[in-house]
Amino acid sequence: MFESWLLPAIDRSMNPTLIGSIGVTILLAAFALNLLRVVSTNSPVYLVMNLAGSVLAGISSYQIGFIPFVVLECAWALVAGIALLRGFLAKAT
Repeated sequence: MFESWLLPAIDRSMNPTLIGSIGVTILLAAFALNLLRVVSTNSPVYLVMNLAGSVLAGISSYQIGFIPFVVLECAWALVAGIALLRGFLAKAT
């Protein structure tokens, strides 16, 4: 299992199945809304959903010690966060 000193703030007593299920539900909802053309891929709603969903799925994966998925979700969250930040910065200028 992942060393506890890496992310000590994550409470391992939280239910990883529930957290992961909420996270992937958010990710799938964002995907479906995009496919149905309700939101675009550069929409803040889409990006926040991707960021939140990937963070939750990553936390769940960390709790069960599944490192490949932790890496995937961290990358997903990073890309969504950067895109969200770029959108806000573009609007500010």
